[in-house]
Parts: sequence; C-alpha cells; structure tokens
Amino acid sequence: KHGINAEYGDSRKKNVFMYGNITQPSHNATVKLLPTILDIHAPAFSFSNCCFTVEKSRESTARVTLWRQFGIIRSYTLESSYCGADQGLYKGCQLGTQHLEEMGGKFCEGLLIMSSADQPCCLSDNSDDEDDSFFSTDSDGTDDEDDSSA
Repeated sequence: KHGINAEYGDSRKKNVFMYGNITQPSHNATVKLLPTILDIHAPAFSFSNCCFTVEKSRESTARVTLWRQFGIIRSYTLESSYCGADQGLYKGCQLGTQHLEEMGGKFCEGLLIMSSADQPCCLSDNSDDEDDSFFSTDSDGTDDEDDSSA
C-alpha cells in the first residue's frame, strides 16, 4: 500500500525532510525508499533530517492514523523548513516558492521512480508479445550502428 503525504512547515530543522513510520525491521527498506530517492534527486531534500520513529506525541497525526488504521506502510509527512537550507545546492538560502515548486516536481518524479522500483523486472521469452521499438533499426530492418557496408 502506498502512502498519503502532507506538507507542513518546520521552525527547528532545516531543509526539506520527511517523517515516516517504522516499527518493524522488515519495513525499513520499504519506508525509506522514497526518502532515499528524494535525497538523490531533490537538491533541497535531506535524508539525514528524516525521522522514521513513531513518537507518542505524533500518535494523532494523519500519517500515524492512516498507518495504524489502514495499514498504509508508506504514509509520510513532508516538511519544509522556515529556516532555509544548510546543505547541498541551496546551503545558506531561504527556501522560497521556486524551491518548493521544484521540490514538488522532484517529489512526483520520486513517486514515479518508486513505483517503477516496485514493479517486477522480467523479460518474456515470447518475442511476439514484446515491443521491439526500443531497439533502433533502419527501414530495411538492419541495425543503425553499422552502416559501413553501405
């Protein structure tokens, strides 16, 4: 099950980061996949500022409620600092509208990457069912790479 995400502002931490729910070691990789992807692709995001423990004071949040009541393992809170960034490309900058819009785009890209990572990778033995358009061929059916015989 995939998560629901909300965005809030934080006045103590810097950068953009997430809260998630890990109470079982078997959920560690699943829950941390999206934040890991964002850490790689989004300049304002900081994995090191993320927190994955469920604190007593957070029991009533939507993130924890959706996880507990509906079993949504990837339920997150995405937060952006009011204090700016202290790492990466935006170190020393106040995060403004452009940064947050960029983060929103990177978040969508992260969801796409994550959903691709969740799909099993396999090739069919039946080549009639496969779309071979990925491999470039000339109109005569030969490979593009070796045109030295022409």
